[in-house]
Amino acid sequence: MHKITYTGDGVTTEYFFSFPYFQSSDIYVSVNSEILTSGQCTVIPSVSERVDGKYTGGRVVLSQAPSLGAEIRIWRKINLSRVIDYQPTLPISTDCLNADFNFILEYMRDIYELDGDIANLENGLQFLDSIQYQIEQLGDFSQLVHKDEMPDFTTFVTKDEIPDTNNIATKDDIPDISNLATKDEIPDISNLATKDEIPNISNLATKDEIPDISNFATKDEIPDASDFASADHTHNMSEYATVSALNNAVSELQNALDDVEANTFPITFDSDDNPDVVVKSRYPSAANNYTWYRVYKSGWVEQGGRGGAINNGTLSVTLPITMANTNYFPMMTNIIPQSASTNNYGGTGVSIVNPSKVQFATSANISNFVWMVIGFASPVAL
Repeated sequence: MHKITYTGDGVTTEYFFSFPYFQSSDIYVSVNSEILTSGQCTVIPSVSERVDGKYTGGRVVLSQAPSLGAEIRIWRKINLSRVIDYQPTLPISTDCLNADFNFILEYMRDIYELDGDIANLENGLQFLDSIQYQIEQLGDFSQLVHKDEMPDFTTFVTKDEIPDTNNIATKDDIPDISNLATKDEIPDISNLATKDEIPNISNLATKDEIPDISNFATKDEIPDASDFASADHTHNMSEYATVSALNNAVSELQNALDDVEANTFPITFDSDDNPDVVVKSRYPSAANNYTWYRVYKSGWVEQGGRGGAINNGTLSVTLPITMANTNYFPMMTNIIPQSASTNNYGGTGVSIVNPSKVQFATSANISNFVWMVIGFASPVAL
């Protein structure tokens, strides 16, 4: 019996064999005595072409690598089925005969090597009976067509007489007939207007006389008329002020404002005062770590926030608004818990690192502190 055995290593999925076979169904594979199905393994021949109707060997590819120490067996059991079909009116090829006899020979070898297995022997006899039946179907060779009975090939059309197929419509050139109207879909022409019923087109508007429809409101732009007031609910428009009357009222109000004397304004300034206004600001929130600032038109800036925890050490804070130079005024105050201990108290100090960074220090152990910086901002930061 043609058989080869391997031991699994938990990784390998391809196993080779060198005995001949005719088709993939002739090869069987088992792992630990469990025969695998076609979905669990694939049989691949060593060469793509058969020699005398059979493959000389190949390999099996398992969908999953067998476990370490597993027993993998590969053996041949020829599947008893016809691979060549002889036709009564066709010549018998020697290659086909050799392939069929090789098939019979290999099958008989399997029977012999299986030590006379009755089932295999019966299958072999059935196969031989099938071969005999096919030969009998060929009939008497005297019934085959004689050379003189063959038709005169000179009466056939030559290659040059065949029309140019390039002029013939291809499948893609033929229109989709599903798009054509069926008999039932063609309208009744008796319902169409006659020549006399067609209006005089000279009375129709020309292309230039048709207005530009892009200036029209679209369906979505037209308001819902149900929201409009009915005729009984509209007001008497004569009771409303006209545009000219409204303009006159605005002019009178402006004149009244111009007549207001300066000393009646709510805020008074001396002649040498230079009022300043906030032009940029940010309110503290959890998102910005409670950092805030107010930038004035003059360039003066006030900014501050919460710094974080310090344990007898220092903490640097990057300012949200860069200062013009290091001549600004930083300050800090420790946030003391309600149940404070002695280590929550201590001295504080500040160090101006550069126009955009201040270093705060304390000898206390605190969870947070409040800082503030005032001075002139850098023009770039405005």
